[in-house]
Parts: sequence; structure tokens; C-alpha cells
Amino acid sequence: MTSTSSIAHPVIPIEPVTPVVPSTGVSTVPVGTVAAALVSEFKVTVTGETELPAPVNARVTDPFWVLVRPATNWTEIPSVAEPLPDVAAPWSAITEDDGWRPRFPGADLTAHRSFRDGAKRADLFLAYYLRQTEDKKLVSAANTLADDANGEISARSTAVVALGGETVPVAVTRISTPRGKRIIFSVYWVADRFVASAMTTKLLQAKAALIGGRREAAFIALSAEFDSDPESAVATLRDFAAHLGPLEPALKAVVAR
Repeated sequence: MTSTSSIAHPVIPIEPVTPVVPSTGVSTVPVGTVAAALVSEFKVTVTGETELPAPVNARVTDPFWVLVRPATNWTEIPSVAEPLPDVAAPWSAITEDDGWRPRFPGADLTAHRSFRDGAKRADLFLAYYLRQTEDKKLVSAANTLADDANGEISARSTAVVALGGETVPVAVTRISTPRGKRIIFSVYWVADRFVASAMTTKLLQAKAALIGGRREAAFIALSAEFDSDPESAVATLRDFAAHLGPLEPALKAVVAR
């Protein structure tokens, strides 16, 4: 069955960054220059529990991220690594960017990379969630497969592919935007399982919350452009997926335990 629907959803804007000076702790940014530093990037080293009067949004560079929460609650997230797996020859990473950008505004970490094998090209995107809240959900109307508001989904189906050394179910989506047409393979990683269904993902998340299972989760998408033959893009993605390294070890290694 062929269906048509919009890929655009309302996106809740992120509140402007409010400079906050912790009551304790050590920062690499001198007092008096916090506001300027928050405009770009900064590093923070937390030396003890800190009481902050309000949430703060900040872009934090290596070696780790700090997730700041209201009042006396704060969480230090050490050793955040890029969650993308390796890829085997003849595929190799390239620096060219074709502009495809899924939107997952609540993700704690997103990663995107393009790859090429001769004339074939594929993109890999990952959105990673350390913890989810009402404003940060793996399955949400705020998440979209492309950031082009004028695009639309022209077909949906499911398939089973060899991905990262194992057989994985994926959702197959065909989208059309002013930039071109694209096939996308997508899968959720939740409760140590790969699933294609958003409904199954939500059920597994609810079960994990009840029994104390793994709370980290991720969305993985592979995509390839096509002109008139979508099957050529499907073949490209199957070949690319077969050359990816194991996904689950890369996902579990994002936060060192």
C-alpha cells in the first residue's frame, strides 16, 4: 500500500541559554566571562554536588558531557564516545555533506557521517538517549526523518537486513523533498533489542521502566538518494549495512561503566 503524509512535525523550541554560576565547583571559564563562553563551547569539571537555581542548556565538549537539572539534582556523564560503528572496505567515510539531517531535538547525543563505495553513497545517522523525560522522547512527534518542512513520505514498508553482523528488522521509508528523493532504513535500539516498530519500542520502554532494565536507547537510520529507481537505493543500503561493524557494542560503549 502506498501512503502520503508530511514528514514535518511541530518542534518545541529550546529555551535560550541562561548563564549560571555554580555555588561550588571549578570551571575552566573565568568568572565574569560565562555569558560569552556559553555562546560557543566550554568545558566544565564538577568537583562535588552543586546546587543550581534553574536548568541550563549548554554545548559541552570532550572529555565528557554534564547534564544539569533543576535544584540540587545533577548528573555527571563520563566518557561519552561517538556511537557510530566502524565500516569495512570497500566502503569508507567521506567529508562531503549532502544536507540530509533527521531532527531529534531531545536526544542527548546525535552523530552523522557519510560513506562512499565508488559511485555508491550512503549516510548513517544516530540519535542516542541516556535518559528520557516528557520533553526528551525516543518516540515523539517532534522527531522527523528530515528537516525539510516541504518534504513528504511517499511509501512505507518493513524489511529484514544484515546490519552490523546480525539480522535486524528495519522500517523502510521513501521520502521526497525539494532536495531529492531518498530511501531510509531505520531501527530503534531499546532494552538491548533492535525493533522497527515505534509501538513495540514504547512497550519495551515501559517494561524496562517497571523491571529496572536498560534505560539507554537509540534511533539508527541509514539513507541513500535515488533519481528514478528506488530499488537501486535499497540495494545500496543493503550493501552498506552488511559492511557496518557491530552496532550494539558501539551503542553500549557510549557511556563507560
